[in-house]
Amino acid sequence: MINNSLWEEMKPQKPAEFLHNKSRILSTEIITAIAILGNATSKQISTFVLQDKSSTNAQVKPSEIRKYGNSVNNRLRSRSKGKFGLIDQGFVIASGRSGTKNNPPIYALTFRGCFLALGFQMSDKHLRQFIKNSAKHGLFFSYLNIITKETSLAIAKKVFIDPIRKLIKKGMIQLDDDFKLSVHTIAGYCGNEFQKFIENNMNNKIISNIESIKELSLNQEIDWYEEGVKTCFPDEDARKEYFTIYHDEKGEDDSLYYSLRKAVSLA
Repeated sequence: MINNSLWEEMKPQKPAEFLHNKSRILSTEIITAIAILGNATSKQISTFVLQDKSSTNAQVKPSEIRKYGNSVNNRLRSRSKGKFGLIDQGFVIASGRSGTKNNPPIYALTFRGCFLALGFQMSDKHLRQFIKNSAKHGLFFSYLNIITKETSLAIAKKVFIDPIRKLIKKGMIQLDDDFKLSVHTIAGYCGNEFQKFIENNMNNKIISNIESIKELSLNQEIDWYEEGVKTCFPDEDARKEYFTIYHDEKGEDDSLYYSLRKAVSLA
């Protein structure tokens, strides 16, 4: 299941350094595990990956978990000058401490980490789980989660996820400081896909799902950001976590959320 990534097919260049060096497999395994598990310790990441690799349902040996866990910890943190870990590269953050023995760090994906995982092939079960986990990390994935719950995963894939994955394969999305340049491309592509979806389904029962997506996108108040945060994080504790732990300081998540909603409302 792990290591099947659309980013590998991207031409002419890879969007992140680790996708074309020897740490590619380990990095992909770590990010996939966190995407599906949600916030996780290195032990939980290790257990998930090793179980996924196993051809049987036998319990993974503690010694194997410790050995792999050391590799996970090394990959997360920068080891030497010029060898940046996934945290310094901006894909993973330490979101807290576990209440288990020795209080190990708990890791979560940043917005870029979540977006990177969106280009990994997953089963529908894992994709649904990933979207739900990522919903607390930012406005875009929370919006995607609301769309999925209000309509269906199939519609969310058709209108949003599949178009984004097509752009990934075409090499039209970069996960570096130029990501903001990709925002309007993503929003326009998804908006066009939603327009086609409307045209193909105006006369059948899916019309209610179209109306749901429109309603979630049309509420553009003057302070769209405040309105968006309240909609995506109605729970006060979740809102506090969003601001203190997950908020994307670069503004990429905010920009994509706004542009996507606007494109969909105009379809």
